[in-house]
Amino acid sequence: MIENRRANGRLTFGTGKILAASAQVPVDCAVLKMSRSGARILVPAGTMNSESFELAIDCEDTIHTCEVVWRDGPRIGLRFEFPDTSG
Repeated sequence: MIENRRANGRLTFGTGKILAASAQVPVDCAVLKMSRSGARILVPAGTMNSESFELAIDCEDTIHTCEVVWRDGPRIGLRFEFPDTSG
């Protein structure tokens, strides 16, 4: 698998919750690595098939809107979507 990353991330080993429109309840996940532009998470097998969702990281007060950029079994690479502020 080739990963095309724009920014180096920092190892995190935190926890979070995936808030997907297709899921009836939030899905718990492990946050393995984070950067300003995205994250690598670990989800229980077979629980996530959405291509975009919100990620609430337990130790932060923010919710990230995410797009899946790659999958490798239970590991998922995410890109954070940023609001258009061009006016």
